Amino acid sequence: MIVNIKDDRAINVAANQDRENQNVIVYKKQNALNFQWDILYVDELEPELKDGDWWPQYGMYIGKEFSITTALSSGRYVDLIGTQLVIKSRLASKTQKWFFDQKTRTVMNAQTKKSLSIQSSGRGNKMNVWTPTSDWF
Repeated sequence: MIVNIKDDRAINVAANQDRENQNVIVYKKQNALNFQWDILYVDELEPELKDGDWWPQYGMYIGKEFSITTALSSGRYVDLIGTQLVIKSRLASKTQKWFFDQKTRTVMNAQTKKSLSIQSSGRGNKMNVWTPTSDWF
């Protein structure tokens, strides 16, 4: 807890809402998670990964284009028609190129910059591409 000893208020995440751009405020200290912090010294931080770096946690290179091929005898490539995934013979097309995006932690299509997704928020069985979110369905 980071406390102002003058008035016994502590730094906390407003409304206990863990989301991007949520305000950090001071308030009467409480024993809640939004009042608890870790101090990370610069020399103890892991270096930022950048395009081309291997991310062991995800088993992929960041931003490095790749193709996805079927193990069937044809060896066809995953391709994109509109928002639907299909298999096709190899083409010199960005619709058959994919990359792992560090920010969204999703596999994105090189042409559309949209992420692999399962239709119906993961409840369906068809694959498509969708605007990236933090959830992979």
